[in-house]
This record gives sequence, structure tokens and C-alpha cells, in this order.
Amino acid sequence: MRPPVKGRIGLANAKEPELLTAEEAAKHLRVHVKSLYRLAKQGKIPARKVGGQWRFHRQTLDEWLKLFDEDTHSTR
Repeated sequence: MRPPVKGRIGLANAKEPELLTAEEAAKHLRVHVKSLYRLAKQGKIPARKVGGQWRFHRQTLDEWLKLFDEDTHSTR
């Protein structure tokens, strides 16, 4: 196996893009794509519109999910 090229993300991440479409993000989060669109439009999930289409950063979604999970557990 070749070592990763300096300045690049590791090989494991090379298969998974950092910038996700709505469909990819929904699959990643295991939610229906319509639910994801609704959350994005309401500003409840970190997202950006690029060329009229929603885009989601994988790492930002993972961090958001952890914060969401922590908030849910702290209110119980």
C-alpha cells in the first residue's frame, strides 16, 4: 500500500467526498432526503446552496450530529 501524498487526506477518505449532495448526506445521516431538505431550508442543519443545489460537508455534519446527540442526552 502506498503512503498518502503529503498534504492530502488519507486514502480511506479519498473514496468518500467531503462535500456531499443532499442525497449523499441523507444516506450518510440515514434520514429521508425530504427531511434533510426541510432541515436545510429551516437552517437547522449546516448546509450551503451552491448553484441552486444544497451541499453538506461530511465532517460538519458529523460534528453537528454529535452536538445534537449531546444536547438530547443532557436534557433528560
